[in-house]
Amino acid sequence: MLFRSRWAQHHGRVVWIDGAQVFHHHDLNFASFFRQHYRYGQGAACFHAIRAKHGANFWDDVSFRARAVELLLRPALAHKRPLPIIALLLVWQIANTAGFLRGWFAARKQYSSVAEFRG
Repeated sequence: MLFRSRWAQHHGRVVWIDGAQVFHHHDLNFASFFRQHYRYGQGAACFHAIRAKHGANFWDDVSFRARAVELLLRPALAHKRPLPIIALLLVWQIANTAGFLRGWFAARKQYSSVAEFRG
């Protein structure tokens, strides 16, 4: 996200290629899944803190969580076996939120005034 944000800030072009496929895989167990999403949360806090410092509205940026039911839970409930999917979504959100909060509090310490951080 940070690369895309900087790219757009410098008027870089992003294109959509219909039919493009990206193969991406992580061989994860429960602990590595939790650790990965905890670190994603820390990275997201850092990213949003940088954007807030440059004028973006911090809470608007992280409003994805408010749309999580519509975007994630409803499709999971429609699946023939929703419980494992819902359990992983819950673990993901707990890990990501914990990492985000730790990163958010760390980022707040870096800025001398609330106006700089807007959080």
